[in-house]
Amino acid sequence: MAEIKLILTEEEKINLKNRAKKCGETMQSYIHSQLFTEKSIYSATEAYKRAIDPDFMVRHKNETFELRDLYSNKEWSVMTTGTAGALGRQFFIQIHDVHPGIIEHVGGGRNGKRAKYKFV
Repeated sequence: MAEIKLILTEEEKINLKNRAKKCGETMQSYIHSQLFTEKSIYSATEAYKRAIDPDFMVRHKNETFELRDLYSNKEWSVMTTGTAGALGRQFFIQIHDVHPGIIEHVGGGRNGKRAKYKFV
C-alpha cells in the first residue's frame, strides 16, 4: 500500500475534517472518495455500514466481533496484511471519532492480535 503525504494549513485541515465528518467518513476515506469514483468495499465507511446493518447488529448484539466478521471469507482472503491493518486503523477512527457511541473497541490490535469490538 502506497503512502502519500499531504501538507495542509491548519485551516485547510479543519475544513477537510469537517467535510469528511459531514459525509460520515474519516479524512482518509473522504480524500479517497474525492479522488476515485469507484467505491471499494475495503474502506472504513463500508465496514461501518456493514457493522450497523440491522441483521449484523442482531447477530452480534451481546458478543464481540472482529473486523473480518464484516466480510465474507472470499472478500477477506484477497486482502493483504497491510491493507487489513490500514483498514483496522481507519475503522477505529470511524467508530471513535466519526460515529462515537455506537461501537466500541474492547481489546486487541497493534500487538498482533485482532481487535475486538462490541455494540454499546
